[in-house]
Amino acid sequence: MKKFLKKFDRKDVYGAVIVLVLSFPVIFTFLNSGFPRTDDGSWMIIRFSAFYEAVREGQFPVRWLSRLNNGFGYPVVNFLYPGFMYLGIPLKAIGFSFVETIKILFITSLLFSSLGMYFWLRTYAARLASLVGSVVYLYLPYHLYDVTIRGSLGEVLALGIAPFILLSLSKNWNKFAVILIGILIISHNTLALFYLPILFLYSWKSKNNLKNSIIIFILGISLATFFWLPALYDLQYTQFSKIKVSNPFEYFASFQLVGLTSIFILLLTSWMVKNKTLRGKIFGWFILFSLSLFFSSSLSMYFWNFIPSSTIQFPFRLLSLSLLSGSVLSCFLIEHFKKYRYFLASFIIIIAIGTNSYIVAKEYEYFDDSYYSTNGDTTTVQNEYMPRDVMTTPQSIPSSLFEVSNGDIISYTQNEKEKSAKVQMNTQGTLLLNQLYFPGWKVYQGDRESAMLVVKGSGIMSTVVPQGESEISFRFEETPLRLLANGISLITLLCLFSLTFIKKVRYK
Repeated sequence: MKKFLKKFDRKDVYGAVIVLVLSFPVIFTFLNSGFPRTDDGSWMIIRFSAFYEAVREGQFPVRWLSRLNNGFGYPVVNFLYPGFMYLGIPLKAIGFSFVETIKILFITSLLFSSLGMYFWLRTYAARLASLVGSVVYLYLPYHLYDVTIRGSLGEVLALGIAPFILLSLSKNWNKFAVILIGILIISHNTLALFYLPILFLYSWKSKNNLKNSIIIFILGISLATFFWLPALYDLQYTQFSKIKVSNPFEYFASFQLVGLTSIFILLLTSWMVKNKTLRGKIFGWFILFSLSLFFSSSLSMYFWNFIPSSTIQFPFRLLSLSLLSGSVLSCFLIEHFKKYRYFLASFIIIIAIGTNSYIVAKEYEYFDDSYYSTNGDTTTVQNEYMPRDVMTTPQSIPSSLFEVSNGDIISYTQNEKEKSAKVQMNTQGTLLLNQLYFPGWKVYQGDRESAMLVVKGSGIMSTVVPQGESEISFRFEETPLRLLANGISLITLLCLFSLTFIKKVRYK
């Protein structure tokens, strides 16, 4: 931290304080005793509570949440942005509730986004211009729409990390950049897909040459291999390809979501682009900003007949690109119109904050932790990660964990990694476990692996048990591909620490 502060003089610290003060209105939403009622906010808490249980019982990395899907289990964290949940573990471990943990992560992500943007812009712009850019990044409507309407902590976290990646790349803090790129990938799948090409181009065109940029991004992507490789490969074992999660034609951005600030920035920078001297500096950001506004709005409706929308899902999500490009363009505006910079800065800040209708949540829900930690929702829009063998989604919690034919269950135990039963069979019969099958589950009779059977239609697991007394264990283990992915991430992490240690030893 001392080394970081030495890079900036005292006035930059004052600037950062002003940024925090201007950012303060956005955290009021989370100072309420309740939790904002949003599209996905409750799901974030429910998912995190199940995730925490899995970690506490020894599953790491977490891929299967047994409590979800009415107790039949659901592999959502194998596919959807687990980053905020990994970051939330220490907060919950030291005593914060599930609700408090999610609130803290929202607040820190929002404050980090404005601070990170300010310090990155300061690497090439004046303090006032950087301040305006940080305000625009935080207060363009989509950023806070993600908070108070959608409740998408994954996206908000990714938006908080991206500016610090840019700062790290501009300062040649390469190991820090690698770590942050890895965190970005697990923070939100789609935003990482949007931002990584832009970050790479920035790295290549700024202080890093092509070779260094390739190395940084390969290492960053490798660090997150434990998540993205199984997520891509295991998708074939779900119903994702059969389900249309959303109709893109129903999710175009409204004028309110685009925002008056965006229109103002677009008009002024359109005039600036005509200047050949300025064009080279802002043209790339201007194109990105223009395209993000266009393709997020209904003006692009025709093109969405051809755009693969399964990953993007919602056209308005492309506005996330306007946050980054819009903040840079607003910074350039202040730098260019030096004579009017104070008036222009005040005007942009006022319209950015004053015309944003998403700063404070409209409604709250008042539930304690037990509501979220006992909820069995799947926490996805269309249950799209349901294992492919399931024909009917479970509608209620099973009456018992195990069911047996031709015998009795003497006793059973269960945790997130293993569910075992001691059975007494009168004749050969079948033992059913009311958990859905997903690659990674194996069944053992004693210490010997037995044949896994999947009940057609329901997708639950079963196995044939011989006459007499038997100890049957269903265990969730890592598949060979997941082990490979874990190994790649671990080796990358060890290499980063080794390089840091070697560098310190050399300097000594």
